Amino acid sequence: MKSRISNLPFFRYWLSISVGISLAVFSGHYFFNVSAKTKTAENSAAQNLVSGRLAHEHAVGSFGNPSVRIVIANADGTERSSIAEGGFPLYHPSWSPDGTKVIYTLGGAVIYVANADGTNRVNITGSQMGFKVNPSWSVNNKIAYQRDNQIWVMNSDGSNPILFPGITQTTSQTPEWSPNGSKLVFISGGSVWTINADGTNEQRVTPTSTTGIDPSWSPDGTKIVFSKTGTGITVINADGTNEVNLTGNPNDIQPDWSPDGMTIAFRRNTTQNGEGGIYTMSTSGSTQTRILADVPGTSSNYQSRSNPSWQPLAAPRRAAFDFNGDGRSDMSVFRPDSGVWYQLFSGGGFSAAQWGTSTDTLTPADYDGDGKTDVSVWRASEGRFYILNSLNNTVRIEDFGLSGDIPTGGDYDGDGKADLAVFRGGAQGVFYYRGSLNNPNGNITSVPWGTTGDKPVVGDYDGDGKTDAAIYRDGNWYARQSSNGQLLSVAFGIASDKAVPADYDGDSKTDFAVYRDGVWYLLRSSQGFQAFQFGIAGDVPAPADYDGDGKADATVYRNGVWWTLNSQNSTAQAVAFGMSEDKPIPAAFVR
Repeated sequence: MKSRISNLPFFRYWLSISVGISLAVFSGHYFFNVSAKTKTAENSAAQNLVSGRLAHEHAVGSFGNPSVRIVIANADGTERSSIAEGGFPLYHPSWSPDGTKVIYTLGGAVIYVANADGTNRVNITGSQMGFKVNPSWSVNNKIAYQRDNQIWVMNSDGSNPILFPGITQTTSQTPEWSPNGSKLVFISGGSVWTINADGTNEQRVTPTSTTGIDPSWSPDGTKIVFSKTGTGITVINADGTNEVNLTGNPNDIQPDWSPDGMTIAFRRNTTQNGEGGIYTMSTSGSTQTRILADVPGTSSNYQSRSNPSWQPLAAPRRAAFDFNGDGRSDMSVFRPDSGVWYQLFSGGGFSAAQWGTSTDTLTPADYDGDGKTDVSVWRASEGRFYILNSLNNTVRIEDFGLSGDIPTGGDYDGDGKADLAVFRGGAQGVFYYRGSLNNPNGNITSVPWGTTGDKPVVGDYDGDGKTDAAIYRDGNWYARQSSNGQLLSVAFGIASDKAVPADYDGDSKTDFAVYRDGVWYLLRSSQGFQAFQFGIAGDVPAPADYDGDGKADATVYRNGVWWTLNSQNSTAQAVAFGMSEDKPIPAAFVR
């Protein structure tokens, strides 16, 4: 194996041609889209909820005995609305990863979850004992929280509450998950600590002399902002280097980093000149602006606003075969005679890497979780994966599988990273995968499914964010849904069809689909059946989301030319990129 190279030898210029899809002509053949639709630009009220607002505590009443409720406001402090009120004070609001729900504590006794509009309030801790505060919801649907002076963790529905594993500190407080759910930050003895989600690698981030509280991650997970007693809001690299004070005001506490990484919200405690309230500032500490003001005093009109929490923005779409992380699949080929991968980036430019041999099986996927597809092959003769991590350009070599297996790819545990996985046929076929989530020992999970001769068809058919064990057999699809373990079965296609499963309607569920001599047959989970001709016999189907609209585009590769039917605007596009003997990489899992 060789390292990445930057030249692009023996490659022709590429040409992009956009034409109306109602009649696209090439190589003497006509292609008709019988039910193409244009993308709408509607914004529903539900979509507008996911816009990066601030949930916070709002105390009203006498200074010594206020009523505390949970309020949501825009980032400039406008359009405030209460989502939760009660006879007991409500504290510590935090958002679900998708920004549609708020989690908070009632009187420090129970933890509630409510929709962002205040509806459907549910007590998820029930009669669980202990003083419970500071809940934090991870992208992996785990909630960490402080129970008395220890960190606990439970499922997002409140089930299976246990002590967070691996924390050795006598007291631990104010947990917060990292953006990708792989780490937790917490405070113990005035120092900032981090620990992996599986309880390994507990590390002190700040010195013992630091007195810190209220840690919050930057969106990229590289920095932690916290409140340092005596000096105000401070930021530090997650590895403990480069500590910088941002405000210099000892009254500044409770920082929270905005999802776009550009702004920090925080509370400034009430001072004699009435400067208290919630502020925002740039990440350098400049442009400090009060957006929600306290009303100081001890009378019934006392008001205080605290514990700001940013609503997550909608997660960026992750496209398969996206080598530069811009949310769009890239046209890319593998040249067997030289073992070189060539990628034509959707946003411009290209890259090339010599990786593998002509007999290797292509296994491109995002194994390191950075949002970019990694160059990867599986070598049957060795039962070994060779992966070039795009995150840091390092090589990963893993023994996994046996000769005769079929590598499948996919994220089986839903942590945003592709797992090493193969399908092994037999009287009882089995999917084997090594999950990357909470699996420090590299344990292998086996899922009995299928039989000899079945074709594994990678996909998330139930839309739960996890790859399902699924096979295609003589025109029949059998998927074991990871969300409930139930069978999803459908007769769709014939034995000679090529299975081309993908999300063609943008609902985050993989659709059953086959390609037959230039005709695409789709059974879309939200839009039903569609059939249209796009391609000719002998073309290689390579569906992927090339236009970045969240829907797979019907695409074929023919003798170095890509023909794509863009779902975003119903146009056809032709791009010359590759040579006749090249293998289109987005066809790696077409069976």
